[in-house]
Amino acid sequence: MEAILFKAIHFGIPFAISVKVKDFHQFKPEDVSDMDRLVGKPTCSTEPPFVCMAQGALKAYYMSCVNDVIHHPHARILVSMGGPIAWLGRKWGRPELVAQFMSGPFPDVYIHRQGYIDSNDKHPMFLYTDKMSPQEVNVMFGCICSDSDKDKSFYPLKDILDDSCFFWMGKWDAHMEDMFSDLTNKILQGTAKFCTPGMWNEYFRRQNHMNRGLHDHLNHLVPASLMCLHSRILDCFHLNWHKARIAHIELPEEYQPH
Repeated sequence: MEAILFKAIHFGIPFAISVKVKDFHQFKPEDVSDMDRLVGKPTCSTEPPFVCMAQGALKAYYMSCVNDVIHHPHARILVSMGGPIAWLGRKWGRPELVAQFMSGPFPDVYIHRQGYIDSNDKHPMFLYTDKMSPQEVNVMFGCICSDSDKDKSFYPLKDILDDSCFFWMGKWDAHMEDMFSDLTNKILQGTAKFCTPGMWNEYFRRQNHMNRGLHDHLNHLVPASLMCLHSRILDCFHLNWHKARIAHIELPEEYQPH
């Protein structure tokens, strides 16, 4: 199962590992003070919004804000959130963040019952896990929010990718790796600029123009050509892992067509 989880992390597939209250005792507490245990004071904090700075100070400001978020103990949940936010978590949190995630939720979850709980689901199981705030996510993207629809950011947010990015297929691949690595290099070089959704659309169009040819042609054809195979796989593998215990998940060893 560990190999499957690492594969999901590698491809940026969103998933969640949650814990029932009756299983909290199975987790070995990390460093939590006796006072925190007694008072029940959660150690998570609310991140201030990302703001605009002078161009010369943007790199230092962004890195300072990101380091603050990454060092929040609950930031480990970034690893399983999938897509671009998971990549940013791995980029700035490095393997240590992945190791923290694989070790279980932060003690605020199983000591103070903080974080996300599925109580609003139609059939809740009262499962707990870590949770990132919208402000913390915006900091990771270098996103400056406004009351209009022209929020600007250093990286394109997932909804922008979903709407406009021609090579975003829902999982992390070489295209996405190259694009986010290039954007990161610009931040580190101090040349990064904020982009509005419209500017990101233009950025993707330029990427499309530069990648025209056979590779780009196949990029659009392959998903359509795999629809039949995808349908057959779904017909043969009746798998539903939603709210399943990890120990009960079984993987079929081979594909057996009808």
